Amino acid sequence: MKFEHLMKWVNALRSGKYKKTEGQLSNKDGYCALGVLHQALKHPLRSYTGNAVCNEYGVSLNFKERLISKNDRIIWDEDNHKGFRQSTFDEVADYIEQNKDDLLGTDFEPTS
Repeated sequence: MKFEHLMKWVNALRSGKYKKTEGQLSNKDGYCALGVLHQALKHPLRSYTGNAVCNEYGVSLNFKERLISKNDRIIWDEDNHKGFRQSTFDEVADYIEQNKDDLLGTDFEPTS
């Protein structure tokens, strides 16, 4: 994934412009994190699926699965009531930033 694409994705996730949904790139309720990536970069796709978005923008399917498992639902403990809740886009952006080396690859050299 190109550094400028990663930054557009993170900025779009943090923008407050998108409502969050899960299980689909987009629906009447909002977008998943990969749907936001597609909206932020606006490249035409042959098919509108999570795998197509990953292929177009250089997100490995392994990273996609980690993103889904770790960030679509995260564990919370509020007043000792443990359970799962849907993550926020800010939390997804934090995860992407913390794991950006997995997206950028080992040969990444930032341009200024």
